[in-house]
Amino acid sequence: MAVKEESLKLAIKMEKESYHYYNNHIEGAENPLSRKVLESLAAQELDHVDKVKKIAFNKPIEENDYQPEDIESKVQKVFESFSESERENWKESNTNIYRHAMELEQDTYEIYERLAKQTNDDTERKFFEALMQEEEWHYESLENVFNYFENPGDFYATDESQTWPWMNI
Repeated sequence: MAVKEESLKLAIKMEKESYHYYNNHIEGAENPLSRKVLESLAAQELDHVDKVKKIAFNKPIEENDYQPEDIESKVQKVFESFSESERENWKESNTNIYRHAMELEQDTYEIYERLAKQTNDDTERKFFEALMQEEEWHYESLENVFNYFENPGDFYATDESQTWPWMNI
């Protein structure tokens, strides 16, 4: 059985809302690191919409599988393109955007989780579980950058396996 049309429409709506949120905040981002994270997340949300649309046209979920755009490597390139002294001048900015974005990702994750638990159809459950994983990766990306700006002391003290280790310089 295919994923229900109602579920597909909900997923498309949620992914588009996330895209618009990220896209609307790119221009106001006060430093290159923030801009790159928001640009990458916005692009991934559009990828999710495309993935959901393919599933809506009965393409099996497994055939839609792709590796997510590597936010970490893109952010790392931006981060490393600036000297340590330049990075020190980056304002601890836009943390409200990250805070809200993490809430958005968490809320979306919880909706997908609830829908995955409510369905009796394996295909639909796998669909929502795949979307949950994507939201989890986004949350982790946002959390790393949020902690870097908001709590730099805590960020540098965090176990490297919990963060992007290249930021712990």
